[in-house]
Amino acid sequence: DGSNDNFVLQVQGASLLKSLKVEIFNRWGMLVQGLKFDVESLNGQIASSLAMTELVLWDGTTTSGTQVPEGTYFYVVSYTKLDGEKESLKGTVMLLR
Repeated sequence: DGSNDNFVLQVQGASLLKSLKVEIFNRWGMLVQGLKFDVESLNGQIASSLAMTELVLWDGTTTSGTQVPEGTYFYVVSYTKLDGEKESLKGTVMLLR
């Protein structure tokens, strides 16, 4: 139906980031999807550090495009700020088809 088809991240202040990496793992800890966002190209599209940017993190497929089965997956979002400070966010996402 086009609703909730992707796992997305809303980033406020993306222009303050130097790098952004996302990894999605299955329940056995195997990497199923890994993304690196070109933050420099994003910054050219963002008007200010207060702008909200929506990034599509995952569509339920592997890096080769194969659909993964339903279940719980784990994500790690790692980013580096322009001042060099590094942070990461971790959590789960439930995939239903």
